[in-house]
Amino acid sequence: MAQKEEKCILMEFDYWNNTPLSIAEYCGGLSLNHTEYVIVGDEHDLVRRDFAEIYARVGRAKFLEVIRDNYQASPTELKELFKNIKQ
Repeated sequence: MAQKEEKCILMEFDYWNNTPLSIAEYCGGLSLNHTEYVIVGDEHDLVRRDFAEIYARVGRAKFLEVIRDNYQASPTELKELFKNIKQ
C-alpha cells in the first residue's frame, strides 16, 4: 500500500510553540508521522524539510500566500506552483 503524502507543509510559531511539538525548538526540528520538519526564518516557522529551500527562496510572505491560495493542492502540486515563482 502506498504511503499517504503528508499535507501539512508549514506550522507557524504561535501554533506549534505551546504544544508537545515545542521540542522542535531545542532540536531545530522534528519528525512527525515519518515526515521531517525544520525551523526556518526569523519567525521560526516549522516547515516540511522538502519545502525549506523553497521557503528560503521565495520568502515567507509569498510562501504563505501560495499555500493559502492553493490550500487544497497536494504537496506535489504546490512544488510545481513554486517552480514558476521568482523571488
